Amino acid sequence: MGETDVGESVKSITKKENFIQLRAEGLSFEKISRELNVSKKTLINWSRDFECDIQNMKSLRLDMLRERYLRDIEQRLKIYCKFQEKIEKELLSRDLKDLSTDKLYRIFDQNESKISEGFNVFFKGEEPFYGLGKARLIEWPI
Repeated sequence: MGETDVGESVKSITKKENFIQLRAEGLSFEKISRELNVSKKTLINWSRDFECDIQNMKSLRLDMLRERYLRDIEQRLKIYCKFQEKIEKELLSRDLKDLSTDKLYRIFDQNESKISEGFNVFFKGEEPFYGLGKARLIEWPI
C-alpha cells in the first residue's frame, strides 16, 4: 500500500466518523453531503453500514442532555428549598396579626408548590425499537 493509499484511507475513515457524528446530530443527507463532499448515495449506504454506531451516538447525546437536565432541576430545587427555609424562619419570627403575614403565607404556598412540582418530573423520549424500524414514546420518572 503506497503513501497516497494510506492517506486516502485515513481521509475515508475520518469522513465516515464525521458522518456518524453529523447523522447522530440529526443532520440531513443533503447537508452532510455538502459538508463532507460525499454523494448522497454513499451516505445512504454508510447509514445502513453504521446504523448501530449512529444509534449509539444518538443515545450518548440524549444521555448527556438528560444529565444536564437533571442537574438543572436539582439546582432549582436547592434554590427553592433555601428560599422556603428563609420564608419559614421569617414566618416563625412574625406576629400572625401582622397584615403582611398573609402575603408571606401566599409566597410560602407558591414556593412549596414549585418544590412539589420538582419531585414530579418525568422525562419523555423515544426508545429505539430495533428490527421494525419504529420507535415508541416512553415516559419514565426521574
